[in-house]
Amino acid sequence: KEIEARVSWGDYRTEPALPETILLPEPLPEEIGEDGKPKRAARPMVDWVRTPKERTVRLQIRDGRGEPVLVPESAAEQRRGGGLTLETHSRLFSYETPEGYTEQVRALTVFLVNRRATVHRFYSDVSYAFQARLELYCEEGFWPRRDLSGYRAQDWDLRVADLHYRDVLEWAVGRNAAAGWETNEDGNGPVTRVWTDPLPTAEVERVAPNEDAELKARVTFGMEALAQAADAGGAALVQALDELPKLYGLWIDAERHKLASLPPRRRETGERLICEMETAKKRIAEGILLLSQNTRARTAFRFMNLAVAMAARRRMAGASGDPQSLPAPQWRPFQLAFILLNVLGLAERAHPDREIADLLFFPTGGGKTEAYLGLAAFVIAYRRLTSSGVLGAGVAVIMRYTLRLLTLDQLTRAAGVVCALELMRTDPANTDEQSRRLLGDWPIEIGLWVGSDASPNKLGGKGKSDETTAVGRVRRFRNGRDKRAPAPLKACPWCGTEFTPSSFACVPNEHAPTNLEIRCANTNCDFSRNRPLPVLTVDEPIYRRLPAFLIATVDKFAALPWVGETGAFFGHVDRFEDGVG
Repeated sequence: KEIEARVSWGDYRTEPALPETILLPEPLPEEIGEDGKPKRAARPMVDWVRTPKERTVRLQIRDGRGEPVLVPESAAEQRRGGGLTLETHSRLFSYETPEGYTEQVRALTVFLVNRRATVHRFYSDVSYAFQARLELYCEEGFWPRRDLSGYRAQDWDLRVADLHYRDVLEWAVGRNAAAGWETNEDGNGPVTRVWTDPLPTAEVERVAPNEDAELKARVTFGMEALAQAADAGGAALVQALDELPKLYGLWIDAERHKLASLPPRRRETGERLICEMETAKKRIAEGILLLSQNTRARTAFRFMNLAVAMAARRRMAGASGDPQSLPAPQWRPFQLAFILLNVLGLAERAHPDREIADLLFFPTGGGKTEAYLGLAAFVIAYRRLTSSGVLGAGVAVIMRYTLRLLTLDQLTRAAGVVCALELMRTDPANTDEQSRRLLGDWPIEIGLWVGSDASPNKLGGKGKSDETTAVGRVRRFRNGRDKRAPAPLKACPWCGTEFTPSSFACVPNEHAPTNLEIRCANTNCDFSRNRPLPVLTVDEPIYRRLPAFLIATVDKFAALPWVGETGAFFGHVDRFEDGVG
């Protein structure tokens, strides 16, 4: 029936104080100038001084709209009349809770309204109330506001959110402001104070990957250790991975026990989530079974682990560090589970999993990129293993991004994995002769398919060397006339050494180029001198060479119906020309 409102604000008065006649909203009397026309009187310049105010008012609550209550001593100091008022609106209503019983609550809205007398616009700040704050106090406590729209919704995402956040309570809602409230440290006891908050804060708990010691003791997560197990045979790989779905099953059982305490509709949502968890567990187990029985899939899994491990070591070592001195790279549990979840659908063309799009959801910095780059390496290697010679070439992975800046960042990280695969395909120091033969005859490359602002779309040549071509960009960058590099890479994606103007070259020559090659300036890097980086950044060689990994922005996909050469991305190829592709 009654509530206490505490109002605080800041008033700004003029210094020196002005007479009320000057503050009137009507224009000052005008004088007649020498030319016979009215002349507006000059207004004095003033300084402004802030005066903090705070008042407490007891409000009587009644149904409907209440009578306005004037906040004591809230009229503008230099302008009599009006003031700040508190106005209320209250209503009783009932609703049925998910648990099946009816609650009756009172919804109370309290407004702080400025009804001060107006002043001339030149001094309008006199009538304003700055830094206004409204706080309500109720000794009996406020009742939490329930949002049951998700509980009754048909949309699946809303129902899942209703289940996940069923314990999150809201004690006040701001109008043109946020709201804050005070709770006990233990979460018990009534909430007695709520207030407006112009800059709310909330503590968000960190989401971290599972670092459970038992999990790491029973499952092999080391990339190189998994590669060795895959090389040793199916039985060794099963021994390394078989506990993962079993431990996942134990967690699912613990989640299933929570269903009994849920109301019917939330229990129905929870049962469907449990069913989807069981499906994911089954897919992980089937992925392990495939790797144990399918020699090519197991070999591709081995190449994947080696490639991601090599790229991780090289990236962490930097330009001058020793990659072998670093700790052995390891998968995080969700990364390895995501890979095993998808290998069966990627290896078998007729498998129903190919109709599923799995969303990998994790905060920034958690390791999403390594997880899907691992799958990309698996796909590229598996394709090479199942088709000999150049038949395993062509676009195997397409990555689409909406933001060009993010695309370039992902290019650097993805290029590291592609570099590792290419080294395993060609370098005797990194792999055995059989592995080199298995990875095919055609280079494993990555292509950046973006707009001409980031990279040239045409190679150019004799008579065609303007700044829109690769030839023109290389010349201008080498001569210092253009600060933009011909390719949107600042440093080598393998060792991290910054590129120099001599790192870019159109080959075989600038008169009739077939490609823009990039070489690292670090002579100790694997991709310098006679071995260019396996990175394509110009559209013309991308259409001709068809890199295994293609990174593109969404605007380029809009060109698919209009550029005939893009059909080659999807298998519309009728020949192979030796030396050109």
